[in-house]
Amino acid sequence: MGAALWTPPFKPVLSRMESQALDDLLDDMMRFDIPLNGINGPEETAGSFASAWKKRTGMEPRVVMRMIIQSLEHVNDLPSVEGIFRMALPPDIPWLIDWATEFNEASGLGEPVDNRRIVTDYVTDKRLFYWENGGRPVSIAGFVGPTPGGVRLNLVFTPPVDRNRGFARACVSSLSRYLLNKGTRACFLFSDRANPISNRVYARIGYHPVSDWIQYDFEPPGD
Repeated sequence: MGAALWTPPFKPVLSRMESQALDDLLDDMMRFDIPLNGINGPEETAGSFASAWKKRTGMEPRVVMRMIIQSLEHVNDLPSVEGIFRMALPPDIPWLIDWATEFNEASGLGEPVDNRRIVTDYVTDKRLFYWENGGRPVSIAGFVGPTPGGVRLNLVFTPPVDRNRGFARACVSSLSRYLLNKGTRACFLFSDRANPISNRVYARIGYHPVSDWIQYDFEPPGD
């Protein structure tokens, strides 16, 4: 009927669900003593949850970000970009931590993360890659949560000085092809609906929208 995941202090994540399942979930979550600071989920489900939570608690939902879940089953043939696709190695960890911090600040999600632990885990598990141009890194991308049918790309970041030169496209397309060649059926990622440039890049690579996603903060009335 539906599923929800909640790991405080992070916001709960919802799947699509019917109204009865949503009502049951609301009943259960009202019993917890932990304050609910927001919700993530497919736009229709999360919107219904946010409206119902306001009626029950008075908390005001505020949209933090509207996103698109995009999926890819085949990488398009694209013009080549100067540079080399590399797997991140332990000596890269210090600068990757800095980039991960910039990524989190730029994303605007505002949730607590331990970038040192995250980057170290990614590198140890061979899940973080970068595009190198002129002997230096210019774009990164990683992956997480592999399942029998798919895997999610994340930590896609290019420093402002190296944007609009095709490096992100080269990095993401190379990582997507690498994962498909390893046997995954599909790659997917979250993109910011308000960023037409990155969405055009993903479309050129072969990604296509499959679902609208939204994140709310819940705030006390009058804040």
